[in-house]
Amino acid sequence: MIATCKEKLNAFFQTDLFLVIYGAEALICWILGWDIVHCALTAALGCLIFLTCEDLRPFLGLVCVFITGMSTRQLGTAGFNVALGVLIPLLVLSFGYYAYRNWYKKGVALKPGKLWLGIAMAGGVAVLSGLFCPEYNHWLMFAVLGASAGLYFYYFLMINATGSDLKKLLGSALFITSAVALLEMFWHYFTSGDISAAMQDKVFHGYATTNNVAVFFCMAVPLCLYRAVKSRRGWLYVLWGLALLAGVFLTRSRGCLLVLGILLPFMYVIAVVRSPRKMQLLLPVLCFLAVAGICIGIFWDSFYELYEKMFELGLSDNGRYEHYRQAIELFLRHPLFGVGYVGTEEPSSMYFGIYMFHNTFFQLLACSGIVGVLGSVLYYVQRYRMLLKKISLFKLFALFAVLAFDGYGMIDVTQITPYLIFFVFLALAACERETDPETLFRR
Repeated sequence: MIATCKEKLNAFFQTDLFLVIYGAEALICWILGWDIVHCALTAALGCLIFLTCEDLRPFLGLVCVFITGMSTRQLGTAGFNVALGVLIPLLVLSFGYYAYRNWYKKGVALKPGKLWLGIAMAGGVAVLSGLFCPEYNHWLMFAVLGASAGLYFYYFLMINATGSDLKKLLGSALFITSAVALLEMFWHYFTSGDISAAMQDKVFHGYATTNNVAVFFCMAVPLCLYRAVKSRRGWLYVLWGLALLAGVFLTRSRGCLLVLGILLPFMYVIAVVRSPRKMQLLLPVLCFLAVAGICIGIFWDSFYELYEKMFELGLSDNGRYEHYRQAIELFLRHPLFGVGYVGTEEPSSMYFGIYMFHNTFFQLLACSGIVGVLGSVLYYVQRYRMLLKKISLFKLFALFAVLAFDGYGMIDVTQITPYLIFFVFLALAACERETDPETLFRR
């Protein structure tokens, strides 16, 4: 009976339905502010997965969707800290049992993955950030070490604890995370009392700003187009991609709109050319454009009021040049290892004690210095080599997703946002583990 229950649990965990139900739980806990309940349920599911599954794709999906359930209303409370003190050891023990059962007893030869050196070097220089800066709290190096090790561990599991390629998991995790984030956005608007005023406020998710949520949408759109090319019901994925595009507009994230505006024509044309069912990709878009045009014409005053500030800002830097100037000043004071990611000063680029320079290069330069910049080069080289070498149809759309992440990173702080990096690692691992690559164009 125990064996039967174990098999049934394993079979359920491997389905998309499991992640859908988990996403619904995350949404409910976010609405109610039940961070502790969400963490407890996630830990319990994680333990069950470790105890019953050999393929850890369900756990990898949990990690991606998890953040959407964190309203942060209970974050830092005594109850939350006690919960973490109990739940984390349980997860560690359960994973220890998984490693013993599936790796040690079976004599599995574990692989570091093709990106291990680049990830290790980037993580290593991050740990050394602020080394010679007297104002930096050097105990924080252990926190950075833990974060870097955790990110690599996630990649390590994708390489060693999954039984098939990860393309389906990447799409499912991105779609569900985006769906939950979009529903949270609507919930905030419609429960705010004044929808117009709420839509002018860009920070409400708790775990993320609307700018970061827009990155979920931007990374998911290429996977929608990939699925549209592959599926017999491609129009459903096109509709979901259009819903996410509308979500980007609702966030009013100028950076994401700019990046997606540059990438979307290329990826859409490729999808239409590659698709055997071209009308399924063309008709929904034409209908969407027609309906959107009519609605904007009818409700122009409301539309302009909503986007007036964005229109006024246009392509202005919105204070980012000042952030870049501060980054250069801090770099010149500590050019070798930088000032670290957490500081004691209070420049306009600091939030909650963390330096946020709104540009990946300036972030590395100021926080990690020359050592950090040079130490991260291999990671980026390996990353794009993985995406471009023997490029397949999937790799091309994964490339668009990563370009959306990196492109927006030129004007924001994606480089130090772990829950976004999880999706980048998942995209890279999916390219590395691809078992049935499709040719880019049919011969």
